[in-house]
Amino acid sequence: MSKTPIILDVDTGIDDIFALMLAAASDYLEIKAVTTCFGSSTLEQVTMNTLRVMELLGLENVPLARGAAKGILSSLRYSTMGRGVLEPDGTCGMTSKLHFPKKSPENLSAVELIAKTVEETDESIILICCGPLTNIATFILAHPNLLYKIKGIAFAGGAIFGGDVLPTAEFNVESDPEAAEIVLNSGLKIFMCGLDCTSKAVATFEDRERFRLSGSRIAKEMYEPLKKLGEFSEVEMHRDGLPIADAAPVAWLLAPDIFEVKPYHVEIDLGGRYTRGCTVTDTNGSLGLPANTVVATSVDREEYIKLINAAFKSYKKSK
Repeated sequence: MSKTPIILDVDTGIDDIFALMLAAASDYLEIKAVTTCFGSSTLEQVTMNTLRVMELLGLENVPLARGAAKGILSSLRYSTMGRGVLEPDGTCGMTSKLHFPKKSPENLSAVELIAKTVEETDESIILICCGPLTNIATFILAHPNLLYKIKGIAFAGGAIFGGDVLPTAEFNVESDPEAAEIVLNSGLKIFMCGLDCTSKAVATFEDRERFRLSGSRIAKEMYEPLKKLGEFSEVEMHRDGLPIADAAPVAWLLAPDIFEVKPYHVEIDLGGRYTRGCTVTDTNGSLGLPANTVVATSVDREEYIKLINAAFKSYKKSK
């Protein structure tokens, strides 16, 4: 069976590492390229994080390119949520302890690498975005002639109800609302995996111990950061576990049956005083517009964690 080609667009913090690992461990996905974007930290930092993690995962031969350092209309900023516990590298100190990577970014921008990869790949490609949608939106605007080769876009972000960085907006979308609006209105097949779903995609203390016991190096490197983040999530944020949000779009490609989804028309609020970046989801059809997005509303938490644990175990000997 031929593998499904994907391009991963990341702002590598802890949960992006899960996304990269899930995709790298899979027998069904082929990572054709990786691109980076501001988000969990600065573009420079997330690019270094990504290079180090790719080397740890055995992805040295996959091309990587730097992307957007800020949103289309936004001033430069990155997440301050949990900044104290995440430490300056955005990964709770994990990537700072890995050795300096041998691999370097390509002499292409992220958009140029996406275009080159799409053009040179025979099959249609799925774009997976784990951070702000800036690179993906810019590609859509710059290369409309290549959109016929995009099978779909799956992204972690948004929410039907509520938000995290703001009361009505989720961080990845709020970081660049204009980019999200471009993507949602591109006419491409879109899968949105937002807070309604990812708030349920948590790893409990027992789950994190199972990750550690997998015996792989990647699990060993992630143990202390996950312990610290897990305690912060459970004690300070009063959650049931540590959400692993950015792996969800990859998990959806691998096991769509573990997700509950509904088609909705989704728009981005660009001008609201309190709601800029809100993913306005027409749950009752009052707009009378066709659905433009498949929205994940829930996930089977135990099956989700099984996928992640299997990926950790695959790195014990074979990776």
